[in-house]
Amino acid sequence: MSIKEYGRILGKIHFTIVLEPEHIGEFKERIVETVENAGLKAYVRADGYAIMQNEMVGALGLPHVRLGIVEDKVMVWIRDPHKLDGELIEKAGLGVEEYVMQILNVTRALLDAFNLYREKAKAIYIEYPIFNY
Repeated sequence: MSIKEYGRILGKIHFTIVLEPEHIGEFKERIVETVENAGLKAYVRADGYAIMQNEMVGALGLPHVRLGIVEDKVMVWIRDPHKLDGELIEKAGLGVEEYVMQILNVTRALLDAFNLYREKAKAIYIEYPIFNY
């Protein structure tokens, strides 16, 4: 698969869940635990978390998972999927396929966490591309 195709796939990943405010704190804890269990780190940002292997990924401007929290909404998306760049990924110490698989694996784990809260959700929206990987 080409880098451009990977970028298109990553650009189709979006989740949103709307929870009662009393569930947001426990959901955030579950998210951080889920990310760490998937082998990545959740770096605190003003709007939520940047989810990536290390800060070098962000410094290089590579696509990474973002989790935003606004009032009663928690959203997941891939930041800058069109900036997938093989040379920069190599500078981060990874191969393109390995890097994309990290993102897909953690987003799949996050999707499972979102689904665990489906019963508590006021609303949920999930867009996750279906393909073989």
